[in-house]
Amino acid sequence: MNLSDSFLIGRECTIRTDWIILELLNDFGKPIEDVDLWEYVQVAECDMQKLEDRSFSLTFRNGQPLSFLKEYGLIKYVFKQGKALIEITEKGKILVEEKRQGLRRMI
Repeated sequence: MNLSDSFLIGRECTIRTDWIILELLNDFGKPIEDVDLWEYVQVAECDMQKLEDRSFSLTFRNGQPLSFLKEYGLIKYVFKQGKALIEITEKGKILVEEKRQGLRRMI
């Protein structure tokens, strides 16, 4: 995976993938940490105000989304490469486009 890979979320927000381990701030504002997490998707800092200044990451272990993300309805679909379409609570449906392969799907 190239560190410059980026994805589109909604109409204006941009998110990037990386191999850095980060925290996930859930709807309760508490960080979820796991030393086994190896991939994340994070909303770009320049678009945080649009999302109520909250930081969201999708974290994966062994290529599979953490079960709690599905339980809370944050993950609707997972690309074969481990990328995921997400829905931020009470923000409606969000489009994520995988630019390298042109995958485009609405949730």
